[in-house]
Amino acid sequence: YAEILRDRANIAISLVQMTGTYGEEVAEIDRNLFLPVPRLNRFTMIRSRDDLASLESDYSTDFRSVDDLIDTMHVRCGAWKAAGAPEVKLSQSYHRAMDFGTPDPSRAAVVFRQLRDGQYPGLDTPDGRVLEDVLVHGAVSAATASGLPVQFHVGPRAGSYGSLEGTSLAPMSGLIRAHRDARFDISHSGFPYLTEAAVLAKTCENVFLNLSWMHIYSPEGCVRALREWIRMVPINKIVGFGDDLYWVDSILGHLVMARQNVAHTLAGMMIEGLLTESDSVEIGRALFNSNPAALYGISSSS
Repeated sequence: YAEILRDRANIAISLVQMTGTYGEEVAEIDRNLFLPVPRLNRFTMIRSRDDLASLESDYSTDFRSVDDLIDTMHVRCGAWKAAGAPEVKLSQSYHRAMDFGTPDPSRAAVVFRQLRDGQYPGLDTPDGRVLEDVLVHGAVSAATASGLPVQFHVGPRAGSYGSLEGTSLAPMSGLIRAHRDARFDISHSGFPYLTEAAVLAKTCENVFLNLSWMHIYSPEGCVRALREWIRMVPINKIVGFGDDLYWVDSILGHLVMARQNVAHTLAGMMIEGLLTESDSVEIGRALFNSNPAALYGISSSS
């Protein structure tokens, strides 16, 4: 890993999602190469009474209310921050559109009581959505209170026959406006709705566009997006690369593609007289280095 990531790819540090059953524990990893990104999925996507019982068992806590769950998320985020996590992740788009609406704590409390009593109709129901909406707002507040950005998967789902319902960033506008002190790291940048995402990144200072996975998913889409974004979105709002891959050799290959896409974009804009050479060097360094370093609170390297 050190040879491929550090020596050949020149990657200063990689953010790695915590795996295991729930992705909540900050595992022992080589901190010379990696930083851990834990998830709040388990707290925000409760599917059954058994899920709640499992949380209670693992955290030695009797969750009597929605506020109890949110309080525990605050504690976890504080612990993760202290353990060196640069952000936390949520994956709601794998089962729903990203419309978290205006939270309704009173109704969510009723649904939570149904959950405790074994009468919960399930996550993918209107009542389940009411509870989830409140918990997602609570998760964003918890992460923000600990100084952690929140990464949302907003884009294509991994695997076959994935739905497009969670690919658009536009439905998140209410959540984004409600948490103006938060930092929203939009993994996959709302692909294929890249212009839509760019409008929110242009107008909302707390939205950051992350091209993770996209260079290998759609090289042409990335070039088109970058041409538009560079002239539309503040440059410091764009994270130019994230591999989102398991295998170390494919990470290097994906990075080569990302560099080619960025170089192709910048060279074309230079030829058109839209950028100078010094502009292009500065933008390239920002996309691959200083922007992610600033977003995740990591020391930038040259």
